[in-house]
Amino acid sequence: MTAKSFPLKPGVRRALLGIVLLFCFESGSIAGSKRAPALMDAASRTYPAVQSDCRCPTFFSPTDHFERVLIIVLENCDYKVAIENGYLRRLMERGAYFTNFHGLFHPSYSNYLAMVTGKEIVTHHDRQVDLQNVCSIADLLVSQGLDWKNYAQGYPEPEELDAFSNRCATKNRIGNYVRRHVPFMSFSSVQEDEEKCSHIVAAGRFDVDRRRETLPAYALYSPDLINDGHDTSLAMASKWLEGFLAPLLGDAEFMKKTLIVVTFDESHDNADNRIYTVFLGGMVQAGKEVDHYCDHFSVLRTIEENFGLCSLGEGDGGAKPITEVWKETGAGLHSVRTP
Repeated sequence: MTAKSFPLKPGVRRALLGIVLLFCFESGSIAGSKRAPALMDAASRTYPAVQSDCRCPTFFSPTDHFERVLIIVLENCDYKVAIENGYLRRLMERGAYFTNFHGLFHPSYSNYLAMVTGKEIVTHHDRQVDLQNVCSIADLLVSQGLDWKNYAQGYPEPEELDAFSNRCATKNRIGNYVRRHVPFMSFSSVQEDEEKCSHIVAAGRFDVDRRRETLPAYALYSPDLINDGHDTSLAMASKWLEGFLAPLLGDAEFMKKTLIVVTFDESHDNADNRIYTVFLGGMVQAGKEVDHYCDHFSVLRTIEENFGLCSLGEGDGGAKPITEVWKETGAGLHSVRTP
């Protein structure tokens, strides 16, 4: 007996197609948030490639609003919940705050990768990936003679790293430390090179570097699962943040040259992935509201323009840099010919 095919009514076909698309969508980690259209001509940009050692094909004049940036990422909180927290509200009064800032994806891992690559990198939920042939903000910084570090709570101390290949702790989890919140550890080029991996350090190194005045131009600070609120609460995260920021905010000389970005990776459950973000620093207008659409790509593009770097991919290349928060207008971004 041969199988017969039966034509499906249009309504049934549409329903089945919807089920298939939903299944495919849920099988990955990329969940759409409401993205604004690209505000720059991304198609005309040439992005750095591994073949060119991840160097910018075009030089730019830096806007030089800050000498260093410190990014602190907390976990999984809706904007409306975050702004009810007393300490986070006080930070809004002290710095520039964003009322229309969005995470890019769900769940969190792809957001962390986007923050340093300027790209959408599909992951299966929070399953770890080892990225091959992908450039990051770290590569661009080094190519311009600038330093970077990822400070991570719970990451092994120097004397403990001998137990790991290339002195690089690539384990997915160590106590309350998780690799997925330390995005630079997802690059094979970092895992396989002891010198590059040495830029990922235990969080205690931050105080040492600050005291010695050797903090890098770009610093990402990754709290552990307790202090970032992932396994605890916003109250716990904000309490830790207040203790961590107090000596920094009280140091006028430090803040004069340092931009601090406090943000969340993603919302908890609101549909448009709207999250709390604030800029702090001597160069930032206190109490300044930014109400147009921004996201993690916007922050990356702002950092790149500050240091005179090109964009890495379609995400940051298509994002508009944040310009209205500064006390003084920078020199602007000017393309010049590559020698």
